[in-house]
Parts: sequence; C-alpha cells; structure tokens
Amino acid sequence: MKQAQLPGAQEMLGLVQANLESVLAMAKLGFAGAERLSALNLDAARAALDEASAGVRAALAAKDPQAVVALQQSLGRPGFEKSLAYARSVQEVFAQTQHEALRQVEEKRAEIAKSVAAVLENLAKSAPVGSEAAVAAVQQALAAGEAAYDNLNRAFKQVTTIAESNLAAVTQTMGNVPQAKPAKRPV
Repeated sequence: MKQAQLPGAQEMLGLVQANLESVLAMAKLGFAGAERLSALNLDAARAALDEASAGVRAALAAKDPQAVVALQQSLGRPGFEKSLAYARSVQEVFAQTQHEALRQVEEKRAEIAKSVAAVLENLAKSAPVGSEAAVAAVQQALAAGEAAYDNLNRAFKQVTTIAESNLAAVTQTMGNVPQAKPAKRPV
C-alpha cells in the first residue's frame, strides 16, 4: 500500500536540510572568528607580559628616581599605540567575520526565498477551495520578513561603518598627539 504524501513535503524537507547546512556553516564561521580572537588575545597577553617584565627589570636597574620617571614616560606612548593596534585587530576580526556571515546569509536568503515561493505555489495549487486567504497571508508574512531582513542588514552595515570611522578618527587623533618629553633634571 502506497503512502500518501502531502503536497510540497519533499520541497519542505529540502528547505529544512538546506537551513540545517546554513546553520552549521554559520556555527563554523563563528568558531573560526572566536579562534582568531582567542589567538589575538593570547598573543596580546604574551606580549604584555614580556613588556611588563622588561619594564620591571629596567626599573630595577635604574640608578636614580629620575631614571625611573624617564622610563615611565618612555613606556607610555608605545603602550598606547600597542593598545590601539590591538583594538584595530579586534575590530578587523569582527568586521571580517561579519562580512563573511552577511555574504553567506545573502547567498542562502536568495535560494531559500525561491524555494519557499515554489513550495507556496505548489501548496496553493493543491490547496482546498477557499484557502486563498491563508496562502496570501503566508505570502504577506514572507514579504514582511524580507523587508525586516533588509532593514536589519542596512543597520548592521551602518554600525560597521560607524565603528570603522570611529576607530579611524581615534587613530588619526592619537597620531597627532605630540609625544611627551622626559622631564629635565635640575643641574
């Protein structure tokens, strides 16, 4: 005895499988971004530890208080510049991960929209008489979802642009700050 299949069941199963693959790809992308960020954090922590130990050694080797003050002043700006470079690197990891995620979402969104439209069309053809309003409601919900996605995508792009321009402004501003000169010792 042959089992009856619901209209569009195979197409829906295909959509579910495609969505599962998309979710897995996004999870892998998230893990790759987290790995890059973790490596960046470990490298920054290692460098900070090395620099701190070198600074302590230099301070302990100083012969007088003026040498310690001069050492502190000489370490300030390079430390700030390294912090700024670290912030740029973190922002770059986030921007690259976001860019790749948006690319994948855009790619899959177009495929899914076509598939859903085809499934709805098949369901509408085999739907009982009088169900046109339900099919139209589902189509309107899908159109609203597309509009919401477009708004969200624009917002993400604006946030990224603002973050990049703020980081560039801070970098520019800090590049223009004159370096502090060590205090002269009284003679």
